[in-house]
Amino acid sequence: MKMSFDEMINRIKGQKPENAEDVIGCLLAIHEFLNEWQNDPWKWYQEIDVQAELARRIHDKLGTQSIWAYHDHHHHGKKKVMFSRVACEPYGKEKRDSSCRPDIVAWNPSPQDVELNSGNYPTTIIVEVKLKTYMSEMEGENDDSAKVAKHLSSNWYNVGCVLKLLGYPPEYYKTKQDCPITEEWEMRSDSQKPLLVCSLQPRQWSSGKSSN
Repeated sequence: MKMSFDEMINRIKGQKPENAEDVIGCLLAIHEFLNEWQNDPWKWYQEIDVQAELARRIHDKLGTQSIWAYHDHHHHGKKKVMFSRVACEPYGKEKRDSSCRPDIVAWNPSPQDVELNSGNYPTTIIVEVKLKTYMSEMEGENDDSAKVAKHLSSNWYNVGCVLKLLGYPPEYYKTKQDCPITEEWEMRSDSQKPLLVCSLQPRQWSSGKSSN
């Protein structure tokens, strides 16, 4: 079922996921970014630009922005060091393939006894971003929803978010793309570990005047 951002937030509040306030803050950061991206998509020309901008905005919304954690690359995993709560494409030392590296992760702020790179460190939210020219490039085996659903089946993951961003506005395409211009969200799980999916494309070609 498709829903507006506000409807989706109300559903999240009702489910009361762990670190709910931070989850809602992260989603608000995503919502604010999507609104700006729709007006000026060329400000974030590549997928990695979107990841970096979202990671910064998510970090700024968190109540606690750093964590102390063990990591086997530092002090042989015997002494905690400080990390940002937000990371891009982190991996677990036993899970180095790309399917185990979410684009953006906000770690759980509670003290943990496991190493940050163990693959078992709890998260507040994970975000996958796709920025492509055609919707067909984000479907089937390229659909990150299955990847995030796999993460959520673990005890260590809390809320998942998948963004499918179409790189061009409607007038670019000769045939209509199955991608809305109005921000809509789909909740693919009714459990306390929701999987949230949003597909979106720019409103129009940039006017040459920045929205900022």
